[in-house]
Amino acid sequence: MFRFIPNSKRGVSLVCAALVAVVSHAQSSFWTQGGSSRSDAPTVEVMDYATWQLDVERLEGWLAQAPHGKAFEARNSSLVLDLPMPDGTLERFAIVNSPIMAPELAQRFPEIQVYAGQGVDHPEATVRFDV
Repeated sequence: MFRFIPNSKRGVSLVCAALVAVVSHAQSSFWTQGGSSRSDAPTVEVMDYATWQLDVERLEGWLAQAPHGKAFEARNSSLVLDLPMPDGTLERFAIVNSPIMAPELAQRFPEIQVYAGQGVDHPEATVRFDV
């Protein structure tokens, strides 16, 4: 399961919790836009929306190379994650693998990795997510 929890002074919030796109140094993307019909739309009446499909396997492989660090160290990371925003644009976040679980819990569930990101396009924006 992929959860995205935005934390931005600009009040960015996402309706769908799985809206994430990733771009590495080679500008490869893990997302494709589209692929749903109106019947797949959210149950809330929404006039305009975009859907994204995530290549989770490629994303997990790419995230494996994320440096470990504290959330505030994300701004120095060379790995950049593109996140779809509610207005349809993509914003870039420099990311690090930044565990927050208690050591005993992390040892019990090593497959759960938590990441932190700092806005590249908007430095006041931050993100925390896990896969």
